[in-house]
Amino acid sequence: MTALDVSNNTALTNLECIGKELTSLDLSSNPEITELDCSQNQLTSLDVSANTALTHLYSHINPLTSLDVSANTALTTLQCNGNQLTTLDLSSNTALTHLDCNNCTLYTSDAADERPCLGLGGRRIIQKKNTKNIKYKPITRENDEHQRTAIT
Repeated sequence: MTALDVSNNTALTNLECIGKELTSLDLSSNPEITELDCSQNQLTSLDVSANTALTHLYSHINPLTSLDVSANTALTTLQCNGNQLTTLDLSSNTALTHLDCNNCTLYTSDAADERPCLGLGGRRIIQKKNTKNIKYKPITRENDEHQRTAIT
C-alpha cells in the first residue's frame, strides 16, 4: 500500500497508519483529527495545515525533509525523530509539551524556551530565531538517560 484515502471520513479523529509503506497521505478533508500516527512509512512530505485540532503527531522514521506545524497550535506532542529534517519552526506551538526529534539533522529550530520535555538526540541548536540569550547544551546519555531535558 503506498496511499491511503481517508477523504470520505470527514469526522475522523484518530488515524494510525504505522509501517504501511505509504508514500503519500492526504488529510485535507479531515479537520477533526486530533491524533495522527503515520510513523515508519516512506513519506517525504506531510501536510497537516488543515488539521488544526491536531494535538498528537507521530511522524517518526520517515524520510521527511520538512514539516510545517505552524497551523497546529493545539499540538502538545510531536515525535518526528528519524527523519531528514534540517529545520523545525515551533514558534506557533505554545501548547507543545513533548518533543522528540532525535536522529534528525536539525541545524535551526524555533523551539520555545519553556518546553518541559525536549529530545534533540544530542543535537545542539546552532541558530535560534527568537533569542533570549539562552545557552543550550547538548543532550547526551551521560546527562540524561532518555535524551530528554527540561529547558528553563
